[in-house]
Amino acid sequence: MKKARAKEAGRPALPPEQAQTAMIRERVTAAERAKYDRIGGKEWLRAALKRARET
Repeated sequence: MKKARAKEAGRPALPPEQAQTAMIRERVTAAERAKYDRIGGKEWLRAALKRARET
């Protein structure tokens, strides 16, 4: 009788173009953090980075 192949643990890896491997950390005031959360948090930041022109 053949042995069943063991399932791999964890979720499958994202494709390289979707992988989020870098981290941005900055110190801000409590008021700035609250504003960041109100205006959309990480989704807003990603959209702002996409919109921003590089010089």
